[in-house]
Amino acid sequence: MSRITCYNLGTWRNQPGSTGASFTSPTMYGCPEPQDPFLPVVYDLHASILQLLDVDSLVRLKQTCHAADVFVVHELDKRVTQRVTPFITDLEAFHHVMGTTSAIISGAAATAIFYPNAFPFNITVLTIFTPRDTYPAFIKHLTTHEGYILDAQGGPPSSFLEPANNIVGTVSVAYYFHPNRPGLFVQIYRSAYPSPFPPVLSQWCTALHGYISHTGFCVPYHALTVERRALLHPAYLDEETSEMERFIEDVRRWEKAKWDLDSNPCVWIDECTGPYSCLCASASRYFGDRYCVIGTILPIRDRLFQPLPDSRLSIYTSYWQRGGKACCSQCYKYYGVIEPRARYLLRSV
Repeated sequence: MSRITCYNLGTWRNQPGSTGASFTSPTMYGCPEPQDPFLPVVYDLHASILQLLDVDSLVRLKQTCHAADVFVVHELDKRVTQRVTPFITDLEAFHHVMGTTSAIISGAAATAIFYPNAFPFNITVLTIFTPRDTYPAFIKHLTTHEGYILDAQGGPPSSFLEPANNIVGTVSVAYYFHPNRPGLFVQIYRSAYPSPFPPVLSQWCTALHGYISHTGFCVPYHALTVERRALLHPAYLDEETSEMERFIEDVRRWEKAKWDLDSNPCVWIDECTGPYSCLCASASRYFGDRYCVIGTILPIRDRLFQPLPDSRLSIYTSYWQRGGKACCSQCYKYYGVIEPRARYLLRSV
């Protein structure tokens, strides 16, 4: 069995002939800058190597030693900062309000953070999900502190606003724009529950179902997404949907970027294992189950804060069945169409 060794080659700042630039600008999570390299290579290469890794590889590397742990959370912090900065001016205040309102980042921005090399799209919409009762507080921060304005036109023409009957557990969806940031929008989903999670699963494909919170992240369909594959939400396959044309445009854009999209996982697997699989239409899933990639954006040794005691994210999770056409009679009690289901439940009883 191979062994991964962590090399302590001294402090970065004392390395002779150093040309590497440190990430000294304010970051979303304020993670400490790495000091000790963990590979026997020029320290400048560490950041270059980490930039090539997807979220699962980063999580595995993070667990090897303290030096790698610090490097990984710093890399994740940089990625989140890079994606959020075009939309948000005060990162520290935004991070704080995410914690106090239990808001989460999901959608394309989160996918681009988790899979930077597989998701080459230009991110023009920052998608946020909030619980039902903390929505006003988040909107107040966005409008008064950041200067955003409600867009009565319903967002950018290149991105469709999902029909209400497709959004499980959602009270409203709205786009906000900033006068000084042309072409950029913040999309806010208000959950119908005290948890922000159920509406996350209503997004049009599984590659968009991961989320980032004020302390960590969760990716429920890594096995597919890492291969540039995604399952389509069955509600968007209804030909009577008014937004079908825009949905098809989005699908074609992804396929042009070499993504493989389908509504049935059997095109990629030899045999469906039914409710006990992670992909079947009838499989029961929840955020944090054994198929998810989860982690924190804080180094173990230097955790400066913990999840807030009343954080909805630590109290609730979401339980769902993806829905769609059953693969075979072994998948479900009958060979037919399974309705998508998503609801919130307590993480512990």
